[in-house]
Amino acid sequence: MRSKDGPCDRKNGFEAGAIIDYLKSYRFVWTALTFKKLFDILSPTSSILQNKDLDLMLAVSMIEQNKIKILTLRSDESFESLSQEVDAFVLEQADES
Repeated sequence: MRSKDGPCDRKNGFEAGAIIDYLKSYRFVWTALTFKKLFDILSPTSSILQNKDLDLMLAVSMIEQNKIKILTLRSDESFESLSQEVDAFVLEQADES
């Protein structure tokens, strides 16, 4: 947007740059990757629970498995792994800029 519109539209160019900077920020990336991990765990169960021909035993089993996986996400090892992923992503984006 900055390069196409030129100097006559600096305000929009500045706002677009600010949004891009925010989307690349450590805080935003941390939150986004955390939600991605949660949704990766919960999406299959959500699909099962939305089926018309719901298998209750399968749903209960999946919920129990999800509970274990989410508790694992709360571990120190998972926290360190997520931290490394965020660091790598933020550094990669900084190198591209």
